[in-house]
Amino acid sequence: MTRTTKTLLAGVAGLILTAASAHASTIYQHSFGGSDGVNLLGTGVDIDNNGGSNTWSGSTGSFDADGSVDGEGSHGVWLPFSPTSGNIYQLSGSIDYASGAWITLGFANGNPDNHFNSIPAEPYGSVLVNAGVTTFDGQGLNGPNGHAAVSGFNDVDIVLDATDANSANWTVAFYLEGALVSGPSTITNSGTWPATGDLDRIQYVGFSTSSASGTIDDFALTIIPEPGSLALMSLGGLLITRRRRGN
Repeated sequence: MTRTTKTLLAGVAGLILTAASAHASTIYQHSFGGSDGVNLLGTGVDIDNNGGSNTWSGSTGSFDADGSVDGEGSHGVWLPFSPTSGNIYQLSGSIDYASGAWITLGFANGNPDNHFNSIPAEPYGSVLVNAGVTTFDGQGLNGPNGHAAVSGFNDVDIVLDATDANSANWTVAFYLEGALVSGPSTITNSGTWPATGDLDRIQYVGFSTSSASGTIDDFALTIIPEPGSLALMSLGGLLITRRRRGN
């Protein structure tokens, strides 16, 4: 694939990255360089610093090794991940929606094959892309809806701020094409939704779809391992560097 480096300057309320000492550390990175028609399941991750031997899990169908989403039913693909306090995590992906219901990127606790924005998956922050873009703080806890999707790949980022020792104070914020569209916000109890503070129960990251066709690319999960270098401010910025599919 032809690829170019894309640098996003995304405003994040409450944080500013000091270039002198903070640096991003990759947990996962995957560019979907496989073949169309070959199932993504069982494929190793391009960069895996979370044990080094993880492969994409899920149920049969929907996601191919080249990142194509074939519209066959409702399925998810995921990798294991558990956050720890004292860090800020950035989950990134590029989604090119073509047709059907939707394609989602997010964090989850339960079985992600039931979608990263539904109750069975216990979502802890996800972005849904179809003709528009919708953010989910959690099931039944939608952020502002109606964001216009761009033509082609939509670059989405979810920032999980776990710097506080009390996970009840952890927040998620959502970005589309580098612009903040929702958050930062904490998770609150909402009926069947787990109680406040359960962001530390996250166990998975990945994608899901509901009978949609399209393409996913540029998946990455990174950590800023030196939260002490982040100065708390009322307004700030987070410099996010990522790669994207070239046109």
